[in-house]
This record gives sequence, C-alpha cells and structure tokens, in this order.
Amino acid sequence: MTYRGSPPAAEPARCVEFSHPAARRSRRPRSPYDAAVRCALLALALAGVVACDDHAAPPALDAAVDAAVDAPPDAPIDAAVDAPSVCDRETRADTYQPGMTRTGAAGFTAALLASVPGPPPRGNSAWDLRLTDAAAVARDDLALRITPFMPDHGHGTAVVAHVTAAGADGRYHVAPVNLWMPGLWSIRVAVADAAAPTVELDAITFWFCVP
Repeated sequence: MTYRGSPPAAEPARCVEFSHPAARRSRRPRSPYDAAVRCALLALALAGVVACDDHAAPPALDAAVDAAVDAPPDAPIDAAVDAPSVCDRETRADTYQPGMTRTGAAGFTAALLASVPGPPPRGNSAWDLRLTDAAAVARDDLALRITPFMPDHGHGTAVVAHVTAAGADGRYHVAPVNLWMPGLWSIRVAVADAAAPTVELDAITFWFCVP
C-alpha cells in the first residue's frame, strides 16, 4: 500500500498471551493491569536468563570468596571476642589468688597455695592445699574429700578428685578438680580425721566461676 506523506507510526508491541480455549472460557476476564503485570514478569525472567548466562562474578565478590577460602581454620572470630561471659555479672564467686584462704565454721582453714592452671579453668586443674585447725596448727593427719558442685544447676561432676599428702606442714595435693561446665561452682573441702574419715570435723568452700 502506498502512503502519502509520513507513514503511520508503528503500533507498540503488545504482550500476547496464549492459552487453551477451554481455559480462556473458564477464567474471569482479565484487565489491562493483569496483562501489564505479566509482561513485566516476562521481561524480568528474560533478563534473569541473560544475566545467568554471564558466569563472571563481580571482582569484589571474588576477592571475598578467595579471602574466606584462604583463611586459616583457627582464625579468630570477632563476634567471639565480644561475646558476654556467664561470669560477667556473677557476684558470688571468689577472685582467685595463689595463697587465698577460706575458713570453715569450726575454725579449720584451707589455703589454696596454687591451682594449675590458675584460676581454675573449664575442665581439670590440680590444687595444692594447706590445712590448719582452729588453733592455727598445720594438720598432716587429715582426710579430705573434695566435692565440686553447681548450685544453680543442681549437679556436680562424675570425676573424682583424689587427695594425697604432700609432705609436712599440712600440705595436700588434689587432682583432678573437674569443673566441666561454664557457670558458678562451689568446691567443698570436707575435713575429717584420718583415723575416722567418715566423721566430718569441718567444711570449707571455695567459689569459682568458669567462663
């Protein structure tokens, strides 16, 4: 066909939807808005296909992935450094210091000469104790029983702490003192005469919080 003057403007491309005739009869009439939405979704889908065909990752992403792959397995985690400890607000615990002493109701005193490691950590430690009676006399003839316990949880530990005499001057070696869980622990030192180990003469308690 021949036109005089400028040819008519081309008709804008329309999104044509195809469906089975039976499906068209069973559905409600669609508005121009429905067609526009479907056209937009189709355009986004086509754009995604084109983008997925380009396998080159952004340089910044490549650098981040490389850094993560090359990081050593024991690299520190920043969040762990700032994580709060269960002991941050604990006010009932003793502050560990070699040579610290605690006294029982009957006057016996236990000096914690050393804990290795110190302060007592999560897990096992070895303690050196010195026991004196109410008259401040060092006692080498005692039977000691060590009982770690978590008062807030209502349990202790299945690991038995063994006590051995460590020479004269009331010294005893205790190992292992097992504090296997974070939180507040009471470590009870039951004092008895070695000749009658079932008769408790006094009890002395140390309190430590394990982070």
